[in-house]
Amino acid sequence: MFHSFNHKQVALLFLALGIFTLSFLIIRPLLTYILLAIILTYLFYPIYIFLKDTVLKNKLKKCDSLSALLVILLIVLVFLMPLATLLLLLFSNLSDIQAFLGTFGPKIASFFSHYESYFINFLPEGEKIVINWESIFTVVSTTIFKVLQTVITQIPQFLLNSFITLFIVYYLLKNAPSILTWIDAFLPLKKLQKEKIIKHFSGLGRGMINSQFIIALIQAFLMAIACIILGLPH
Repeated sequence: MFHSFNHKQVALLFLALGIFTLSFLIIRPLLTYILLAIILTYLFYPIYIFLKDTVLKNKLKKCDSLSALLVILLIVLVFLMPLATLLLLLFSNLSDIQAFLGTFGPKIASFFSHYESYFINFLPEGEKIVINWESIFTVVSTTIFKVLQTVITQIPQFLLNSFITLFIVYYLLKNAPSILTWIDAFLPLKKLQKEKIIKHFSGLGRGMINSQFIIALIQAFLMAIACIILGLPH
């Protein structure tokens, strides 16, 4: 049998849907930072537990708050300080970078002119292609400079987004036991099934994060070699 709804129940249902829609629209710009905060909390939660239960245990009344603040400080030192240093270097050397990119065109043209004859040999007879490498690199260097300018102008927004992310991480760390208890009660599964799901999810999550970290190291190594070969400063 279908349950009949009265006018009050229908109005309450539409009100709840409206509140849910408005709430989603409000937090939608923050979804990326919420997801990033969840990942950081997942990575640094073992350190939080170690600080809380081992280092600061029975020493301070608010050891959970202090442990969360120490983890936030560690995140800043590990992730934000190197990035802030890089942005500061870009800002202080912006004019030098622009001047260097302007003089690097002839070097690129000279470098590729030595290998241009190898490509011409694969063309049909009578065909000829003239490539202006200096003009190509001028366009590329202008684009790179505009990107650098855009990155620097986004620094205030980056600082605000970082503050929001760290703010969420702080409260996720402090309330992690309550959140895990709520998730455990919400999932309609047996204890053994929950443990298997958590184990597989943990292995998959750490595997994805570790693989991204390794890929980043490989990219940094290859970029460093390219910069050394091409004689790029800094």
